[in-house]
Amino acid sequence: MASARIQIVRITSETVNGRREEIETPYFSCWCDTMDLYGAALYDAIHIKLENTIVFKVRFCKQIKAMKHRVKEFAIDYDGERYELYAVDFGNNDKNYVFLKANCIS
Repeated sequence: MASARIQIVRITSETVNGRREEIETPYFSCWCDTMDLYGAALYDAIHIKLENTIVFKVRFCKQIKAMKHRVKEFAIDYDGERYELYAVDFGNNDKNYVFLKANCIS
């Protein structure tokens, strides 16, 4: 595991001059440990064509908890790459760590 800093970005869409535009606003920045998928999770990701998936292990906090029901609104910037968030996994619900699963889109 490698410790690194990530920037979580909220992507919303607004209608400006009759056109729909996506607006990115910084949401939260935090430290994380990066992990790769393994075992059954890896095979499930390959099956649904998410080969470039990475898991970010972050500490539990209010900002991360608020992301639970609006997963599709967020993206993660890490190491010059953009990752689309597709799952927020609270594990055993122990409120220590949260696993953010994301797929590389850039």
